[in-house]
Amino acid sequence: MREAEDRMDSLLNFDPKKRVALVLLKLIDCFGYANKNTNLLSFTLTRADIANMIGTTYETVIRTLAKFEKLNYIELVGKEIAIKNISKLKEIAADETVRKKRKAAK
Repeated sequence: MREAEDRMDSLLNFDPKKRVALVLLKLIDCFGYANKNTNLLSFTLTRADIANMIGTTYETVIRTLAKFEKLNYIELVGKEIAIKNISKLKEIAADETVRKKRKAAK
């Protein structure tokens, strides 16, 4: 129940790039990588599923993933995603977590 509440809070308060970063980190946490020698996710949601999950449009997810690729945080391999810089994704997600904690303290 608490996780569902947190997800709803993030849908309302987080910037789309933060939400996409959080989903990518969640996929790493839940499913890991395809094998030890690659950063290719073992399970990748469709762009539409990511959009539905974070409450944004398919187009926004596509743009955000393209921006992450341009910044060299990820690599898009067909419909799959390889993580190239997990620390940057964590940094994006952490910025939002701090904001969320500050908001809750008010």
